[in-house]
Amino acid sequence: MTLRGYGTALALFSILLSAPSILEATDPPKKEAESKKQETKQEKKPAKPATPATSEFQTPAVLIKAIEQRNTELDKRAEQLDAKEQRLQILEKEVDDMLKKYSKIREELEQKEAEQKKLDEPKYIRLAKIYEGMLPEVAAARIGEMKETVALNILTRIKEKVAAKILSGMDPAKAAKYSEKLVTPPR
Repeated sequence: MTLRGYGTALALFSILLSAPSILEATDPPKKEAESKKQETKQEKKPAKPATPATSEFQTPAVLIKAIEQRNTELDKRAEQLDAKEQRLQILEKEVDDMLKKYSKIREELEQKEAEQKKLDEPKYIRLAKIYEGMLPEVAAARIGEMKETVALNILTRIKEKVAAKILSGMDPAKAAKYSEKLVTPPR
């Protein structure tokens, strides 16, 4: 080949190399088809990190949206906690009120019981003196028929020697029961 042949070959070669860029510039439908092919190839390949130009615009928006969503979730949770706290405070107040009410009732009952004991004390002392003067067998029969609380109140106020004679004249099971109750302190 001559020099002139080499020059022509080089010229044709350079034209062929630049032909795709010329075709792309003049043929838009073909360009779109090629870009779609490239996109499908990119979908098959693992995703590459976004270029700085696109990540600058997408990342802050996504982060802002995520932060706003988290803030709304936290606000809802805070509202729920506030509502629960209010309910607990209401229940706590109700329980305190009930405790005060029951404490007051208990104190009133204890006071009435103490007043009743003061009123009953002279009566039990008088009955104890009466039963001390009876024959032990007769006193045993009558005390054995009384309510347990009354019998115990009388027996506690009678002298020990007389109470021993009365208990010996009673039914053994009842005498044992009364003896146990006399030993244990009242509740």
